[in-house]
Amino acid sequence: MGMKKPFILLLLAFSLASVAWPQKAVRKIRTAVKAGNLEEAMKQIAACESDSLLADEYKVYEWGVRVQQRMNEQENEKIYLGQTCDTARFFSSVKGIFNYSVKAYEKGIAQGMKAVPLHEKTCARLWMYYPNLGVACHYYYKKGDYAQACDYLDTYIQTAQSPLFSDAPKPLLDELHLPTMAFFRLKSNYELGQYAKVIQDASLAMHDSLHHGSTLRYLSLASLREGKMEEYVAYLYRGLREAPGASFFYSQLSDYYQRSDQLGRALLLTDSLLQVRPGTSLYLFGKSYLLMKLKRYAESIRVSEDLLGHDDEWVEAYYNVGVCYCNMAAEALRRKPADVEQYKAFSRQVHDYYEAARPYLEHYREAYPDRVRKWGPLLYRVYLNLNMGDAFDEVDSLLKSAAHRRSMRAKQ
Repeated sequence: MGMKKPFILLLLAFSLASVAWPQKAVRKIRTAVKAGNLEEAMKQIAACESDSLLADEYKVYEWGVRVQQRMNEQENEKIYLGQTCDTARFFSSVKGIFNYSVKAYEKGIAQGMKAVPLHEKTCARLWMYYPNLGVACHYYYKKGDYAQACDYLDTYIQTAQSPLFSDAPKPLLDELHLPTMAFFRLKSNYELGQYAKVIQDASLAMHDSLHHGSTLRYLSLASLREGKMEEYVAYLYRGLREAPGASFFYSQLSDYYQRSDQLGRALLLTDSLLQVRPGTSLYLFGKSYLLMKLKRYAESIRVSEDLLGHDDEWVEAYYNVGVCYCNMAAEALRRKPADVEQYKAFSRQVHDYYEAARPYLEHYREAYPDRVRKWGPLLYRVYLNLNMGDAFDEVDSLLKSAAHRRSMRAKQ
């Protein structure tokens, strides 16, 4: 019996200390707040959070809410008085209110507090500050501070999806434009190179009709970066169906099929799109290019001529025609004539092909004089075979100068 008494006294002392320690910690927070030193109060709260004896104390987190509210009020007062507001502190306090409110709710439930009153109190508080949280999301997103934007967007979206608000009226949730916020987070994560997180926002962001095409664009690119090629192609096809005005999806799909040596598949895709939207310049240009790559030069020229007939601003189509005629000339040169007459016929044909190529390539040169490496070698061949000495010498000199500049840059 004598041994039990010291043990009971020791246990009682420990229990009293465990009660006194939180009270002492809270007094430090309260003292700092009364002194108007809110930053010091937050340091005390942070210290409590890292203390294993205090980490589960509801009062600590409730004080966190109060301090953040007071910071928010101070910045609001500045706005009301026409003074300069600390925007970062204002928005940070809003997010702090949300973070500490959720923690306080969780700790309160864990400590056996009545769930219904605590739930109502927490929800009422957070709905009051929710619009300002949305403003913060927009602010950092528009500013291009994507890391901060993601931080606030996480809080915004997670709050709306929290079990805390599972019984909130659906119209109210709809008004929160969560799909748009999901798109903002999706794009922000893409800009940060966090491609797996981009894909995670797909289902919610897809409901944002205003940014639907952009959402599919970022999802396709994120899938590509993650090496998920099936998803990449699927998003591109979906973009073609659901955002047909965007050239991105067709260009990406066509390039994908070309890179994977599926020119025929790319041509079938292009023809199917032309059936739906005949005369579309992008698809006509794509078809002319694919036919050129397939060495179906005469068909490619016809398609390019059709395109230029109603849209002569597609300057690359002029280049395509020039390339096709030059390639046809090269093929004609490789043929072995049976006799002198056939040799003359082949020579005339080669001459005619280069003569046909010349105005198209010269038009392209006039439009893009700096692209010597692109049009230079072709016009070199044209002028050489047409015996245009002065023009040939000029292009030859330009090519040599361009080669010299490349060499000097390489040495540097």
